[in-house]
Amino acid sequence: MKRYLYLIMAITLLISCKNKLDNNAIPKGFTDLGNGVFYKTIETTKADYQPQSGDLVAFDMTIKKNEEVVSQTTEPLEQIIDEESEVLPVQRILKLMTKGERVKAMIYTDSLTTIPPNFAPNQLITLELKIVNISTKSERTASKETVLEEFKPTNEGFAVKETEVKPPSRKPKAGEEVIINMTMRNGDVVIAKSGDMGTPRQFIIPTDDKMQTPLHRAIKNMNLGDSITIAIDVNDFPRIPRGFSEGDIMQVDIRLVKILND
Repeated sequence: MKRYLYLIMAITLLISCKNKLDNNAIPKGFTDLGNGVFYKTIETTKADYQPQSGDLVAFDMTIKKNEEVVSQTTEPLEQIIDEESEVLPVQRILKLMTKGERVKAMIYTDSLTTIPPNFAPNQLITLELKIVNISTKSERTASKETVLEEFKPTNEGFAVKETEVKPPSRKPKAGEEVIINMTMRNGDVVIAKSGDMGTPRQFIIPTDDKMQTPLHRAIKNMNLGDSITIAIDVNDFPRIPRGFSEGDIMQVDIRLVKILND
């Protein structure tokens, strides 16, 4: 099960590059999207809205090899259509779909920067996609102010919400090594976790204040065992992270597990 979940996530994040195979024939009945990606609609709906940058798309996906099912979702995946969608084959296809529509796509493995597990060079990956819901950017950002009402503003580049507070103890200092559990979210959508399957992350808090991120500064104010959530406007970053769009609020759930210097 873990292997199949990894394959699904790997497929959604693969990047397509210039197709180097001149003899890649277009599969019959499919439209060529370029770079070894092809698709055709197999079920239409009356909906006409197609996902735009910043929209959140929930979709079902089945992965096949030689028409045999390799993996499929048991509940919808969620992805935010971002500015890098042109290099992500799954996002490119989702942008052409409407709610309720089903599409069959084929992608040559040699057109990808990395060949996914269970596939070999010059093979076709078959995907079947169905959009079950589209939340527009405006719908998602309408509740932004409501979300931030739960947080306390700081002068450290983030707002904070305490979810579990332990009795006061020594707080970590710059230069000390800590272990944390961390989950990065865009609303309810998990963008990243601290290591595979939520394994704690370990690092040293920089001694140079200029090198400290909002994450480092938040941890310095935590007691051992505390759990907090910090909220950061992605517009404050030099570059908007993948999985977010302009105006989004990044939420990071943090639990301070250990101070290694103790």
